[in-house]
Amino acid sequence: CVAASCGDGFTQDGVEECDDANDVETDACLNDCKAASCGDSIIQEGVEVCDDGVNDGMYGGCAVDCATLAAYCGDGEKNGPEECDDANDDIKDGCLGDCSAAKTCLVIHDYDNNAADGLYTVAPDGITAFEAYCDMTSDGGGYSFLKRNMGNTQLNAVQAEAECDKYGMNLFI
Repeated sequence: CVAASCGDGFTQDGVEECDDANDVETDACLNDCKAASCGDSIIQEGVEVCDDGVNDGMYGGCAVDCATLAAYCGDGEKNGPEECDDANDDIKDGCLGDCSAAKTCLVIHDYDNNAADGLYTVAPDGITAFEAYCDMTSDGGGYSFLKRNMGNTQLNAVQAEAECDKYGMNLFI
């Protein structure tokens, strides 16, 4: 006679949930003779794509059903701590690859110090986006140039500075 134990292939009623007599931790029966389930921190092959244990359902991790990933930066939907999420790494479109808004040319430059001079979409207030020319190379880079078509209206320096202020920018002459 041999005493019953976990791993002997026989499920002991009231003691074990299962007993498959193997050392495979990723199947339906865990090595401690408990049935595998979403939330146990062990990815069950062919059943779960992820399992973060008690953190299932948290941003950037595994969904609560362990069948998909939870919301994350790059999924194309703005959620969690994201300012934007367009599911791409194009720094010229107003949303950076870390899901932060490209508020100014300097923000873009700080995100990617290899960014080239050119037109970029920026939204200083995080809402109203417009295209600005970004000088990314002169004197350290990150300068925003905004051309505002005012028709034939001439602006003095005070008016021009007020116009720049609307977009959270400073006027340099």
